[in-house]
Amino acid sequence: MKFFLTICAVLTLASCTVMPASESEKRYEDYCRRAGSTYDDTFRAASNVDTNKPIGVFEAFVLSSAYFSAYINGCGATKMPQDKGDTWVSETLVGYAGQPGPKITVEKKSGVTFSEGKPRVSDPNTYLKFIRTPIKSVEPTRALPGARGSGH
Repeated sequence: MKFFLTICAVLTLASCTVMPASESEKRYEDYCRRAGSTYDDTFRAASNVDTNKPIGVFEAFVLSSAYFSAYINGCGATKMPQDKGDTWVSETLVGYAGQPGPKITVEKKSGVTFSEGKPRVSDPNTYLKFIRTPIKSVEPTRALPGARGSGH
């Protein structure tokens, strides 16, 4: 099982590190970089999407990526969202073989994200509950007495 999860994680990360050959592949690589390199990064990026503004392609990418990891499968990836009028639709690839998976829809006006038979997410902060490693607050360190710049 641990081996399978390792393979899934490697394939998921590798899907965002393919050498870009076209403009859309370059954009996909940029979006992957901006969304973050871990599930937790993507959940945090999704929680920052402002649903009071129209949802653009990058926001749809982040929301569909977070939705995929939270509700569909931890192994696989979403493709670039396609403009379908009032919605963005992302096709997915699931499992280590990258089999076609369910489509994820993001409403442009509201950011509501869903897939057939799965929950509808209207508040991107929902993804914060899926974070596995919380960011630890860093406490300022005190200089040791006699250390340079300690003032002692």
